[in-house]
Amino acid sequence: MGAIHEIGSTVAIVGSTMVKVRATGIRVAIDDFGTGYSSFAALAELPIDILKIDKRFIDNIVRTDEGHGFVKAIMQLAQTLGLETIAEGVEQPEQADALTALGCTQIQGYLYSPAIPADQTARYLQDNIATSSTARVGVANT
Repeated sequence: MGAIHEIGSTVAIVGSTMVKVRATGIRVAIDDFGTGYSSFAALAELPIDILKIDKRFIDNIVRTDEGHGFVKAIMQLAQTLGLETIAEGVEQPEQADALTALGCTQIQGYLYSPAIPADQTARYLQDNIATSSTARVGVANT
């Protein structure tokens, strides 16, 4: 029983710290949801704003019914909890279209741009998005 108490205590301490962080206006996300240490317990117990859907799920969203089903279930859970969603690792227009149809609020990945240093972001946006009427924008209109 000691281990269970320790985990519960740790979640309580982390949650308390996260409440203080959020009070400053900083939004909190769970990264790589569905893999590693992220869990349903974290969703229920921690004060979060955003759920980031891991690329491993995104890779299969248009390949298999099961892959689509997993992402749909994650999206429904996030929507039920009032969380924003970010899909990581989107590489194909079909993936972006499927995510938009499911209500994903933000989409990121090589479909839009490789990762770029912060000091180059303004220039990238100026060169690639602001001047193109056909550019795909990584935020869904939901």
